[in-house]
Amino acid sequence: NVTLMGWDRSSHLAKTLIYNDFLREINPRTVFSALTWPWNRPPLPFLTVVPFYRLFGISTDVALMSNCVYLAILLGTVYGIGRTLYDRKVGLLAAFLVTFYPILFSISRLSYVDYALTAMVALAVYLLLKTDGFRNRKWSLVFGLDMGLGLLTKWPFIAFAGAPIAYVAWHSHAVRSLLFVIWGGSEGSTRLRRVVTSPWLHVVVALLV
Repeated sequence: NVTLMGWDRSSHLAKTLIYNDFLREINPRTVFSALTWPWNRPPLPFLTVVPFYRLFGISTDVALMSNCVYLAILLGTVYGIGRTLYDRKVGLLAAFLVTFYPILFSISRLSYVDYALTAMVALAVYLLLKTDGFRNRKWSLVFGLDMGLGLLTKWPFIAFAGAPIAYVAWHSHAVRSLLFVIWGGSEGSTRLRRVVTSPWLHVVVALLV
């Protein structure tokens, strides 16, 4: 268990060292560098390792400690999904079973980013349930935050989370409401206010950022 076999695992570990070097000083320039390097790998899984390096020193074992964060997210959200859809017993059983999936059991002890991806997708599904078809504003905002973090984890996040998001949006008529949000509006609201509060404007701004 000393020699790393394969390219991805060693490459991911090397990236954590680079991010650790980026953030030796925290300022706008170093944060921007950390969030934009490299172009083909979102930074969140590697950035998660940096606090562990600072607390316990640099080693392979310390780098893998960061998976504990995503383990807690995965177990908590899978339990939450089961409890929300059925009951507490189903939630506990689901959380118990997911820990024994062979692939998840294996990569939780390796430096692949896919464990973090699994946790963020599970969190997205749980928060999607909490939004109550996007009618609950507080949980919808938290869900939007998780969407951003999920895309900062690995690009395929949207491939896994996209289908349930589209399903809920369609069945809650959220898509239909968005199409007419600027023109319909509530009685007494101004056109400018409807534009400023329009989710379409928020989407455009987010894409620009």
